[in-house]
Amino acid sequence: MNTPTDNTPQPEPRPRKRPRGGGGENASGKGAQNARELAHWNHSRVPSASELLAIGELFQGMTPHRMKLHQLALLREHVLAYRIRCGHPEIDAFMDAIFLIDFNLECYFKVHDARAGRYLHPLSRSSGKVTPFELSTQLAWQCSVAPDVLLDEAPVMHAAGFFYASGHFWCAHPVEVAKRGTPRVLLHEVRQARRRMLRADLDFLARQAPQEGRLLRALLLGATAGDGVDGEQFARLLTVLHLWSERITYPWGTQVIDLKN
Repeated sequence: MNTPTDNTPQPEPRPRKRPRGGGGENASGKGAQNARELAHWNHSRVPSASELLAIGELFQGMTPHRMKLHQLALLREHVLAYRIRCGHPEIDAFMDAIFLIDFNLECYFKVHDARAGRYLHPLSRSSGKVTPFELSTQLAWQCSVAPDVLLDEAPVMHAAGFFYASGHFWCAHPVEVAKRGTPRVLLHEVRQARRRMLRADLDFLARQAPQEGRLLRALLLGATAGDGVDGEQFARLLTVLHLWSERITYPWGTQVIDLKN
């Protein structure tokens, strides 16, 4: 996980002149808040859950579950600049494209209280808080270096691990929970959400890099007869995804209702 290299508190910049007109203390207070936010972002890479919470006012007043646009813009800038890359240009471009959508970005940065689940994830032991982005970054790395993954399959598995739980994160967004009226969600809704988030960009990737794109699309959305994916390779890599993702996605998976069971 990317963390700030220097946690030394920075002084707030002194205003060059007092604001004119009406505003008074409110304007001054808002300027100080903006300065604190800017200082925080200047010393962060991709922020952790605790760092996000330290920023303060992240969310819009009228729509409390949506991030402020200027905060989203800063967050996106840091994600695109500092996220760990897989080394495959087309796959990296695909991953960047997903985060150009505001809602997708929010889904990966809704802070989760890991203490409420069955497991306390190692990444959250200091604060009890974690983001989907942090867990997905870890899962992406684990999948890419797993013993059953070949070297030329590592970039595909990096992206597969990163987005494997994207449907869970989408359905756990407070806006989606409010629509359903319950945190509980059907398994087919999770799969639909993953498809909604990824399908268009996966199709584009499959045209740009057919072999890797079709394999990644099959791993994330399911294999079909016309995909041209090797069956043995698909089964082997999907098994790796299932095995490594189980612990990380557990806090979200407990809310999923599988009608087959």
